[in-house]
Amino acid sequence: MATGRIRVIVNGALGRMGREVIASMSRENDMLVVGGVDKASRSNTLTLDSGSALPLAADLADMLVRQPADVVVDFSVAEASIAAARTALMSGVRMVIGTTGLSPDNLAEIKRLCQARGVGTFVAPNFTTGAVIMVHLAKI
Repeated sequence: MATGRIRVIVNGALGRMGREVIASMSRENDMLVVGGVDKASRSNTLTLDSGSALPLAADLADMLVRQPADVVVDFSVAEASIAAARTALMSGVRMVIGTTGLSPDNLAEIKRLCQARGVGTFVAPNFTTGAVIMVHLAKI
């Protein structure tokens, strides 16, 4: 964390929860949202409620090249989430996953990727409870 702040990319950025995660994290002094990813992206920027623009991409690998991150927060669908986990974890980037529907095989794959790359992932499909834990863990 060269900036002293946790650099975050939000996967599923155009969805209702993705937008809320971006808004919430943008208010945190120790976090910096550096990009958003959404397969429905038709632009390279996302205009935030504050009027500022956030880099946006349809592909996580492209965004990680443009905007290095410490953590990818995923609020998408299971298929996109496991693809994002493969990309982020193989790049050595931690994950926080709030997506439901991941299979036991998906979770086992995520665990193997974490162990192989020496990075952690927090999976909280019931994100109401998990959000409080995620913020605490991110600060640690």
